[in-house]
Amino acid sequence: MRTVNKTHCNNDIYGERLRARYHQLPPSQHAVARFIDENREEVLHHTALDIAAATHTSDATVIRTVKTLGFAGLRELKNIIGHSLAPAANLTESMAIIARDVNAGIDRVLATNHLVSELLSRPDNRHAITLAVALISDASNVAVLGLGNCSALAKYSARMFGHAGIHALAINRSGVRMAEQLCRLQCSDMMLIIAGQLSAYEELSGLREAKRLGIPVVVIDYASNTRLNKEADAVITIPCAPASNGLNPHSPIMLCLDMLLLSVAETRAQHTINTLKQINDLHRKISRHNR
Repeated sequence: MRTVNKTHCNNDIYGERLRARYHQLPPSQHAVARFIDENREEVLHHTALDIAAATHTSDATVIRTVKTLGFAGLRELKNIIGHSLAPAANLTESMAIIARDVNAGIDRVLATNHLVSELLSRPDNRHAITLAVALISDASNVAVLGLGNCSALAKYSARMFGHAGIHALAINRSGVRMAEQLCRLQCSDMMLIIAGQLSAYEELSGLREAKRLGIPVVVIDYASNTRLNKEADAVITIPCAPASNGLNPHSPIMLCLDMLLLSVAETRAQHTINTLKQINDLHRKISRHNR
């Protein structure tokens, strides 16, 4: 096992724990521990998946290694390593590392959005998007259902549809509060469901209530063969953002939603212009009143 690099300060907690517990690590964790020890500055900017890729292991192995060495998690390990580095660490090298990370981040975002764009442009998705835009554009009232992590997306979409002159209801609560929101479905002309990964039963309940009322339903989902999608009138399928790219997992949904929102605004151009003008006029009145 290598000795601790002398550029690290004397208070080298990671080095001490590595020497004390190295014998407890299986071979796969040896590789992870050595990589961290030999690449301390780089590790400060790495995720568990980055370290796993560099050591030909898994992110689970990385986390197990960190915990075997006595750290609560990767965040604590990074904090301790960061404090142990010598204050006079090479700034040029650090900037080069950051530049590489920034460029890699840009490439990951562009690659993911390119993948999403390609999938959304498939004939089946184009048909579903066209149907969704037609239903939303002709609607006076739209219900947008998004639960759990998709709650904020439902609220955002309802607000944006409002800018096109469409009354929109966000159904974004669980349990009894969701039931209270579903009671307002009677006045809706269509439902848009932003499917998450943790609320399938409640999403299905919302869809079935809409179908009971004769309201058409369009679903945005990561999967194409679920119980939810089988009962929908149309399904827009999007890819999952790979966990390894560090992106917000909702990035593909946001791209799809923005496509829908802009398409609706274009098909209802005059309504959108009139509504935005009214919003601006009211905002000016409110601003004058508050002075």
